[in-house]
Formats: sequence, structure tokens, C-alpha cells
Amino acid sequence: MCGIAGYASRDAQRPVERALVERMLRTLVHRGPDGEGVHTADGIGLGCRRLAIVDLEHGEQPLSNEDGSVVVVCNGEIYDAPETRIALERDGHVLRSRSDVEVAAHLYEKHGLAFVEHLRGMFALALWDARRRRLVLARDRLGIKPLCWREDGRGIWFASEAKAILAAGGATARLEPRALRDILTLSFVRTPRTMFAGIHRLPAGCLLVHEGGRSRIERYWDVRFPERGEVQSRSSERDWTDALREKLRESVRIRMRSDVPVGTLLSGGLDSSAVASLMCGLADRPVRSYSVGFDVAEADEPRHRRMLYDFDGYDLLPRLAVARADDLAVLPWSVWCNEESGGVGSLSWRSRLASLVARDRVKVVLTGEGSDEALGGYPWYRGVKALGPLARLPLGVRRALLLGPVVPWLRPRLARLVMAPHEAGLARFRAIAGPWTWERARTLLSPEVSAALDRADAEDGEEEIELPAELPRGTLSIVFSTSI
Repeated sequence: MCGIAGYASRDAQRPVERALVERMLRTLVHRGPDGEGVHTADGIGLGCRRLAIVDLEHGEQPLSNEDGSVVVVCNGEIYDAPETRIALERDGHVLRSRSDVEVAAHLYEKHGLAFVEHLRGMFALALWDARRRRLVLARDRLGIKPLCWREDGRGIWFASEAKAILAAGGATARLEPRALRDILTLSFVRTPRTMFAGIHRLPAGCLLVHEGGRSRIERYWDVRFPERGEVQSRSSERDWTDALREKLRESVRIRMRSDVPVGTLLSGGLDSSAVASLMCGLADRPVRSYSVGFDVAEADEPRHRRMLYDFDGYDLLPRLAVARADDLAVLPWSVWCNEESGGVGSLSWRSRLASLVARDRVKVVLTGEGSDEALGGYPWYRGVKALGPLARLPLGVRRALLLGPVVPWLRPRLARLVMAPHEAGLARFRAIAGPWTWERARTLLSPEVSAALDRADAEDGEEEIELPAELPRGTLSIVFSTSI
């Protein structure tokens, strides 16, 4: 991963100080240890901390078009950049590197704001159009890469992490109380919030366009479920599984394009095992796999389940990191890097695993992250399906089925499934998947935080406002692997 940051001033005649951008980038060194690049001009400053993956020698960011009128910084990877580069050069564009990021500047020249529709990858990018004096922030379709922003009377700040905006003086570190509620009841903070009041997260599949002293957000992609009869019919279940396997194989193939070693994070589940097995079939050398175990036997997955490297026919070089209680010492640093405390129990062992990967100098790892959401892999998905008819019963009847406090005490997750609201929405998701109910979570808050939360709800309301779809919407695609 890389880290990007910058500032667009309302004073279009005054150059942005390089020192300001460098101050922002110093908070992002952990995201990009391989180098730093800055571009400043009248009214704009862009910067990037780079993790070098493609074109190690000539891919330093920021990157631009031929005359420097379009400048871009990006965190992420454009997977089909080689094919896109060929098409651009055929149209007369001159590219100076093999960097996957450079194609974004030329696609913008060709397509304007619709350039994001031609990017196949995971990305959070900032693009400066000097002729139009336009700043464009863009986030990938599923929001894999983060991008925060804040705007006030002085201009607009953006960064991969909120701490960079704080370092630039773009905001004061104040808790967003509704984000705290999200953490306690959902385990994540809902977009467009961050943990910091006044700093927003750009939604997935969206552009933020800042020009003429004003900003607007446009959605360029959204999930669209096909209408009945719109899905291509297949004659058998085997046809569907073959189609899925081929889609996954293609997804893994393009994600293995790299000038540095590529490995895989491997658990005992089908998701990461599927990715690892496909990598073995595509790689010309053994694939280094990384797994995590625990010194507590009950939690140690490699001890209880057969791992893919235990089977014949897979060319894997397994490495195992064992997480111990003393690994919790890195928890403050992990929270500082992540900026949100959701899932804190996993941060310590993820740090242990990352340190093992780093020692082997493997910069890219593929895994099954996100597949449970896309393919219904969590146990509660099956519970929702099985208990779905009960959700239509009156609340009193459902409460009686729980036999008073008996079922909630013996099977609390089952009780939550039974009592969840029938209507699809945030309340149902929170009841089914959230770690705590709001009634229980609120007992942890101080009176001051509770009062601040009540004021915030009274001023803005609980639910988010849906963004307008101002650009054509695409169709659903599954991203089955990711890199760090």
C-alpha cells in the first residue's frame, strides 16, 4: 500500500508550501517506506509515500501526462494497466514509465471525469487538472483503499488517513460520537464518517470534484442486482461453478502482476485456500504462504484443521507466525495505524503476521478477504436463511418462542436472530451481526459522550443521506483478493 495526501487552497494564486505536504506525508511513512514525492504549484500540493510494486526504478509518484497539466498520486494498483497502456499509445499518448498509476492521467485526458470507469483495480487517487484548476478525488468501486477529506474556508485537505489532515492543521482532533456508536454496535464506522469530527471518508465508487471553490460528490458505480430474466442462463450447477472458477482465476492472475515477490495469507478456510491453489497453478515458482497460529490451543486453527500445504499437489512454501499474549504490546501502534478500533482483537496477530511477511521481503499478499461477505460465508447468513420465516411473526410471539431468558442465556446469537427486525436495513444488520446491542453499549459511555451523541443525532439525524447517481452505474463484480 501507499499513502497519499494533499491540499487545494482557495487562494489560487498562492503556491502551497512544500513543507505542509511533507508534514502530512510524515504521518504516512508506515504505508510507504520506499520513497516520497511531492508536487506543488499555485493553489495545489500533492504528495505520495510509495510502496514500490511495479516499475521500481521509474514509477515514483506524482506522475503526470506529457505536458504536466494533469498530475496524479495513487494508493493502490490498476490491474489492467499493461493492456490500457497499449491502447493509449495506439491513440498517440506518450507514457514515460511502466507504472500502473501513470495510465490514470492519460485516461483522464481522454475521457474526463469518466476516466474512473476505465480503471480496473483497487485505488484511492487524487488528480490535479491544472488547466481547469480542478481537483478530483476518486475511490475504487468497493472502497478497498481508504480516502479521507475535509473542507473549510481555507480549502480542502485529503489523505489516506485522517492523521495526515490533523498534522497539517486541517482539523482539530475531536471525537465523532456517532462513529463511536458504530464501533460498539457494528464493529466498523459507517461511511462517510471517520472517528474524527469534521473529517469525512469518501464513499466507495464515488468521485469528489473540487473546482471554483466548491466541491461535489458524484457516484460513478454502485451494486446493481439484475432483474429477473436478465441473468445469463446456465444449464447446470457445474456450468456456474466453472464460470466462477474462471472468474477467480482471472482475478488472481492479474493481481500477481508485480516486480516484487507475491505471497498469500493462508487459513484453513475455502476462501484463502482457493486463492492459494489458483496461485500455485499460475506461478512459475513455489508460492510462499503465511499462516497465523495461537499459543492457546482452542484458538489455533492450524492445529485443528488441515491446511492447504498439508495436501499433495500444491507448490507452497509455508511459514507460520504464532501469536502470543505479549503481542498485545503492539496494540496501541496497530490502533494508531488503523485509526479505528473495530476488531481490535485481530490487530495484534495481524501485526505478528505482517512482521513475518516483511522479514521475507514479500510486499504483496493475496488472500480471501471479503469472500464471506460476497459469498455468504459467515454462519449467521445460514441462520438468517433458516429463521427467516420467524421474522414475520409478531414481536410478542417471537419473544415467547425464546422461553423467557432461557434461549438468550444459552444461545445469545440465536436469540438475536429471532428478535431482529423483519425489514432489511441498518437496524436488522446491527441486531444480527453487531457485537453489542446499543442498550448494552451505551452503559460504557460517559455522560459527556452520551450527551454529545444525543446532540449530534438531534442536529443531523441517525441515517446517512444517499448520494445521487450522477454518472452511469455499472454492475456487480466480486473482488476476491486484496493486497496490503
